[in-house]
Amino acid sequence: MFSIALIIPTIVMFLPFILAQSRTDTELYSAFECGFDNLNHREFHSHPSFFYYQVIFLIFDMELVILIPLIWGSNTMSIITFSSFLLVVLLGWLYEWREGSLAWNKTC
Repeated sequence: MFSIALIIPTIVMFLPFILAQSRTDTELYSAFECGFDNLNHREFHSHPSFFYYQVIFLIFDMELVILIPLIWGSNTMSIITFSSFLLVVLLGWLYEWREGSLAWNKTC
């Protein structure tokens, strides 16, 4: 009985592989990314500011995730921690803005 319970699911699992027709069309196996063929292009021509904005977004997003549990605390220590962390985030954002990291560079 155990062997039948083992053989039938194994046959059902491998039957599509045995009966499937082989396809040689490489276009079916290639990825389609925004209308260009990414297999023939080694370089990705994109503006570097997209990358900078993504990194800054991830940093500030993770800081926001850290801030969410601090909001629920009602004691004085959590308010001080929340305020000091928010001050550090604000100073970091002002520093990035002053350095020009948030400005879109058209020369790149």
